[in-house]
Amino acid sequence: MLVRHYTDKHNFDYVVKDLGDYVFVTDDMDKEIICASCDKKLKFGDAYTSKEWFTASGIWGLWVCGDCYEKEWDRIKAALKEENDE
Repeated sequence: MLVRHYTDKHNFDYVVKDLGDYVFVTDDMDKEIICASCDKKLKFGDAYTSKEWFTASGIWGLWVCGDCYEKEWDRIKAALKEENDE
């Protein structure tokens, strides 16, 4: 699957990731999915919408695990602090 990965400074790269049979929506919260960032397997109900990983069109945020989601927020907060300090 071709995905878009945003880095700090609002740049992005296209990356090919094997996310298996990617699921955008399901009623099965126990369905096993793959984190778009670290490739860890997790349950759909435990996933978060990424702030950095998107479909190739950039419209849909992909699913990430809680650890990766926290790291994304840490990077966002650090970038905002850096902008405010300038």
